[in-house]
Amino acid sequence: MKRDREFPTMTRSVPQWDRNHAFNAAQLARFITAVANSGSLIKLSIVDKVQDPRNNTVQEVSPVLEKTLSYSATTWNAVHEGLRKVITEGVAKNAFIGQNIAVAGKTGTAQEREDRETMPYSFPMLPYDNPEISVTSQYSLWLFLR
Repeated sequence: MKRDREFPTMTRSVPQWDRNHAFNAAQLARFITAVANSGSLIKLSIVDKVQDPRNNTVQEVSPVLEKTLSYSATTWNAVHEGLRKVITEGVAKNAFIGQNIAVAGKTGTAQEREDRETMPYSFPMLPYDNPEISVTSQYSLWLFLR
């Protein structure tokens, strides 16, 4: 199975999963964050600071820009509008009804092999106008269908 390490083209910037590609949750989180911020691919890190036992900050860890995906503002606007419509008009519209914050995002499914279940994913990013938070969630349909 081919394992993608980057997201080199816009044609895969809104992913569709199939048996030819495998992405883990961390890769998908980096991806949706790069889409949310119009192309800044940030190096994955789970640490933002190091503290001593007395909670004094010993070291700040800043995000590291790994690569910039260069597309026109028109392209990024079209992608962002499409991701907003997934939440306002698409399959995820009921998940965010009544929220006081505008959300955009992507939904999808992945199946590793035919003998394993299909795994739904969701990737909300918010607020829509200036995303600060992106989330990658994967869950088992088995939990809902049993």
